[in-house]
Amino acid sequence: SRYHRPSLVDGSFAAAQASCSAEGAYVVVPSDRAEAMAIFATMGDSYFWVGITDEAVEGKYLSVLGDDLTEAIAVAQANPEHATWWWNAATQPDDSGDCVSFIRAGLDPGAHLDDADCAGLRYALCECE
Repeated sequence: SRYHRPSLVDGSFAAAQASCSAEGAYVVVPSDRAEAMAIFATMGDSYFWVGITDEAVEGKYLSVLGDDLTEAIAVAQANPEHATWWWNAATQPDDSGDCVSFIRAGLDPGAHLDDADCAGLRYALCECE
């Protein structure tokens, strides 16, 4: 079964990966909209990393589990009912944002994913099977 554990580590994407890995887990990758919204509901107003990145190739989104999520993200970007689950805006064109994070800070309906600078400070949210 899956579990999610917030880490007190407020650090980079690499720090989040290291923190989760030390516990035999990985940075959270929601499997669907329902899981993402359940996570949003428990996290309050916070920013935390998601195990998705396009560091290797800009615009090609891979999960920390090795799944290619590029097409799923493109479909979600084109579908307004999924905009708050997958994405709030288009990919940053300047390569400055390669790691994905959840953002919940007074937005309506309250949460979305964002392509952020991997060195930025976010909380780690760990998951394991």
